[in-house]
Amino acid sequence: MDQQLGNNDVNTPYDPTLDLHFVDLRSDEERQIEREAYTGVTLGPDVDPLLEELMEIGRICDFVSDSGGDFNEHGQHIRAREIGVTLNRIGGMELMQAVYYRILAVLGLTRARSLEFAWGHIGHWLP
Repeated sequence: MDQQLGNNDVNTPYDPTLDLHFVDLRSDEERQIEREAYTGVTLGPDVDPLLEELMEIGRICDFVSDSGGDFNEHGQHIRAREIGVTLNRIGGMELMQAVYYRILAVLGLTRARSLEFAWGHIGHWLP
């Protein structure tokens, strides 16, 4: 069951076309990756289970928190980082971007920004 959130909700899906102050400096390739993420097309049998696991992490406990338990000394979710390393190994930055944009589409901007930090310095990923 999908529930639409109001504009003031923290996890409102982000739509850059509605932001009049948005300057998009991304490459054409990255913009295409984002467009494809919103279609919900499978990312493949090796990636879809990892994506589902990331979504579950994001829904339950977020990707960043205080250190301890499931989080490293930098407050990054340990399993989310492991998944990021695996995605980088499988498909590099392009695959990581595809998964990131799927998280953005499903969980919203706040969770996606947390994932950006959690994946910091995996491959060429910058927080």
